[in-house]
Amino acid sequence: MIDEATALLVFVNCMGYLGYDVRRWLAFFGRLKRAPPAVPKNRADATIDV
Repeated sequence: MIDEATALLVFVNCMGYLGYDVRRWLAFFGRLKRAPPAVPKNRADATIDV
């Protein structure tokens, strides 16, 4: 049982690093709460990378 849990944990973390959110299929992991994107208060101070 511990082997399967460890393998599942490693799999979920690896998929997260690759950009796939597999936590949505596993109810007991919960959802990952992400912070909203930061928006500068003064748009004149915004840096635009080209």
